[in-house]
Amino acid sequence: MPIDWTTRERELSLAYLFEATYHDENGLERMVHWCGPKARGGSGLSVPVPDYSGADQARTCVWEARMNRASMDLTMGNIEQFFGAISDFTFTVDISGGSQATEPVAGDLRRDIVFGRWKNKQCRLWVLDIETGDTQIMGRGTLDRNPNSIGPNSFQLVMDINPLFPPTLDWPQGAIPVDADVFTYSNPGTHLYAPSQYMINPDHAGKFLGLNFGNGSVIDDDYVWKELIPFGRKVLSGSEFYVFCWVSPQKNCHVTEVYWENTNGGNTPIEVLSHSIETIEFLDPTMGPPGTCVRLKIPATSDFNFVWWSPAGGAKSRSFARVKGPYVGQHSSFATDSNGNNPVSIYAATGATRAAVWEVVEDVISRPETLNMPDTLGTNAISQFRATIPTVLNPSEYANLACVVPLDPSDNPIPAREALGTLAQFFPFDFAQRYDPAVDDWRIFPVWRGGFDSTPDFIFGVEDMSRTDSPAVTQYDNTDGKYANRVFVDVPPRYGHPTIASTTSTSGGEDNIAPVIQPRYQHSDTAEQGPTRENAVITATIEPKHWLHYGSPGNSSASWSLGEERSQPQRTVQATHGVRSFRVQMGAAIKYDMVGINSDVGMVRKMRYDFDLQQVQITSYHIDHSTARSKPRGDNVTFNKKRETGLPDV
Repeated sequence: MPIDWTTRERELSLAYLFEATYHDENGLERMVHWCGPKARGGSGLSVPVPDYSGADQARTCVWEARMNRASMDLTMGNIEQFFGAISDFTFTVDISGGSQATEPVAGDLRRDIVFGRWKNKQCRLWVLDIETGDTQIMGRGTLDRNPNSIGPNSFQLVMDINPLFPPTLDWPQGAIPVDADVFTYSNPGTHLYAPSQYMINPDHAGKFLGLNFGNGSVIDDDYVWKELIPFGRKVLSGSEFYVFCWVSPQKNCHVTEVYWENTNGGNTPIEVLSHSIETIEFLDPTMGPPGTCVRLKIPATSDFNFVWWSPAGGAKSRSFARVKGPYVGQHSSFATDSNGNNPVSIYAATGATRAAVWEVVEDVISRPETLNMPDTLGTNAISQFRATIPTVLNPSEYANLACVVPLDPSDNPIPAREALGTLAQFFPFDFAQRYDPAVDDWRIFPVWRGGFDSTPDFIFGVEDMSRTDSPAVTQYDNTDGKYANRVFVDVPPRYGHPTIASTTSTSGGEDNIAPVIQPRYQHSDTAEQGPTRENAVITATIEPKHWLHYGSPGNSSASWSLGEERSQPQRTVQATHGVRSFRVQMGAAIKYDMVGINSDVGMVRKMRYDFDLQQVQITSYHIDHSTARSKPRGDNVTFNKKRETGLPDV
């Protein structure tokens, strides 16, 4: 069971247990069970291999007392980082006590550390309360290298603690086919919801389609537009045909507006009549791509045509749609061929969108069609995250998202850590990797950055430090150089409503199927710029990626939050705590109650465990995030948004 860190009636005596596999020079898999430090583990420990999430039945073994100088680092980085970094567990291993043969053979540790293969092999780490026998898993991962710093009596190993979202994990974008040969469905022309011809735009081939979030229809007509991926058509007559386009790899989206470029008309944007737009889902992968698709009715005359498949140098007209994200589109009926076979699902806009940030985080991580990693979220993580949303000027617009991630088809999928990290950036909050006692394992918890009015999870005094005379506590100012009192926020670009030149207006207008809109917001804290505070204007520019809130009010609130974070003293406290602070979690709100040390509530962002000394160095950031405020600290409220000007072409 988890270790009780709070019982003050007894001293805590901790050992650490390490299990790892490796292969000797002959390729034979071997396993080691080590413990440390020798001062508390003696000559070794005989205890069961602790249960952990997904473990087989525990077995008792002898843990050899070979380890010392064991430490582990956890960090969420500075305020420009939003995802826990990969953690390292570093330790030294005593070579003595094995075979004393003059010439060691395979299986002897002295030989295996030289000729064996240890890198990338699986390993696990626990801490053990020697008095009670309680354990707590600290990490599962792999060895990041073979034995290093080998000397006559010892060597060093480094364990990479597996991040719950590894850097190699891709964002679940849709893979656009290199050519149309992947679609093999053939019909006699009786199925009106399946193409009879398949063609891929060479500019799209082999790229990856982004995901949709939110409902732009509840904001204004400049949200949420994206480029469609045409892949097939069916000729109806000499004057019109159906065009089939891929909308999103997600199911249950819904298309409300579509424009296409008229190949015969100099690529002038043409609007598709609303009754000619039908959102569908192919249930047979030979008929079309997975997720949400759309069927459009296009005229085909000498004046109108839509050609998207020409080879390099030829016409490749585009189409753009305004899309409602999951789960607005819901199954309404089936369309089949004339024999009642090969059903295609037709959507109706009858569902409610899941656009709130806690819904997006839960759906993206948990659902099978996206990352499909429900076990990575901590117990009640989403409900706690929702219950603690900050108070801002426009809470609904701030909390909800309306965007495409990424906006354009990309050459390769963006990393999942980039997508989720940039989501957290534009609020801001953090994805904290924490121990979850309910499952006795580590999990991901989204955690809002707190303010000075937040209720601290822990209040520490001198008695909680590793030494009391004098306590090992140091305060720093702006160590990361993030202070700024005039902050520009360039929000991610988006496509606006297509424009068509007017022939009846003297102003004329301009044809543009994909106008790019990228507002700039400004947070100017004149109080901080004044002579009694910083006495200078310090400027910084923040450029969030991918994600947009609901309209200008939402993006303005988020931009204001980022400016508020910067326009104040950037204070950090680094303190070395005693063993009972092992219970502190990453992202926790803490406060110090001791003379001469910052007494504001801060957020834990770095922890360094020393298992031999039974102490943990905690670095906390004492910044008043906007959690409990809805009014700017500065007095220049009217200058917090700059007009949108100079909209460039796509």
